[in-house]
Amino acid sequence: MDLEELACAFLSDMAQINPQALTQRFKMTDFEGEPYALLERACQGRGWLLSGGRFDTLRGARVILDEYRSGKLGRISLEMPPEAQ
Repeated sequence: MDLEELACAFLSDMAQINPQALTQRFKMTDFEGEPYALLERACQGRGWLLSGGRFDTLRGARVILDEYRSGKLGRISLEMPPEAQ
């Protein structure tokens, strides 16, 4: 599974579920645009840059997913109740 793609999907869901957590952990304030742009904004907020000013999206994806798994983003369930779907 592609970690960057998974992190992009996670950030898109989180922008809807709990944008405050993204603002606190990754200093993100804009949640509009394509999912990959969200990943780049998270990298920018945490300073994950490569030479030439490019975003280190692979590192960002790993850290974002690790922080979700470890609970650093809070107690979050990505499952929607049947009546909300």
